[in-house]
Amino acid sequence: MIRTKSTNTAFHCVLTNDKLKLDSDAPIFKGGPGNGFRPHELLEAALASCIRINAASRQSGYVVQPLFYFDLGLKEY
Repeated sequence: MIRTKSTNTAFHCVLTNDKLKLDSDAPIFKGGPGNGFRPHELLEAALASCIRINAASRQSGYVVQPLFYFDLGLKEY
């Protein structure tokens, strides 16, 4: 489970899974400190990780059965 904690810095939070921690914030030009992953980058990383893990499992001979299908579109404002 991912937990998030706000900090005293505007547009910044810390994410943890109780083993690892990472910073998420807005870029400087949007008022954040620009030191962490932006929220949409975390979505992109999650999707890329799923795709890569699935590809690696297929290369090793293990076939992952899809549980669902979805279309994903991201629009930056």
